[in-house]
Amino acid sequence: MRSLFQSTYSSRSGFTLLEATLSIVIVAVMLCTSLNLVGAYARARNSRQDLSRAMLLAQQLMSEIVQSSYADPVSGSTTFGPESGEKRSSYNDVDDYNGWSESPPANRAGAVIPGFTGWTRSVQVSYVDPTTPTTVVSTDKGMKRIVVSVKSPSGKVQTLTALRSTSGVYQHVPSAQTTYTAWVGVTLQTGTASSASVSSSVDTVNLVP
Repeated sequence: MRSLFQSTYSSRSGFTLLEATLSIVIVAVMLCTSLNLVGAYARARNSRQDLSRAMLLAQQLMSEIVQSSYADPVSGSTTFGPESGEKRSSYNDVDDYNGWSESPPANRAGAVIPGFTGWTRSVQVSYVDPTTPTTVVSTDKGMKRIVVSVKSPSGKVQTLTALRSTSGVYQHVPSAQTTYTAWVGVTLQTGTASSASVSSSVDTVNLVP
């Protein structure tokens, strides 16, 4: 009697074409998702950096403006805005800065602040009602609103608003000769001389205009 044995042998040595295609699709989807997440993070990070730099630029210019006198202390001029022949280095009252714009940003002496090419700063000053500072009025009621706007190279605008009044601490002149500190500031810079620098400052309450 003869027995017949039948055996079946199957061998798989690699992926099938369908499996390889599915693997490619899965990897491609994961890669696209990862790239989108990385791109979104980079955009958010750049946006936060621009916001911080814009606010520092706005604070620096606002600090310079609010330490000026409410009205022209020399000539008593009623001109709203800079008097004839005045330039930023000689501005001595708040509304002298009305309409001021510069690009790139510079300090009061006119030296360009490194690392801010393409940035723009502008100022708008207006009379406001002391009881409702959001209301612009055409005549002087003893309060001015200052709005500093900073525009980044990407087109985003950051604004900073301050109020200046005739009865504020900046208008109180000491009755006797006094030695005082009017302004404290710091400038930080990393890298080479052409790298961006960041300035921040604060005015003290005993400032004499």
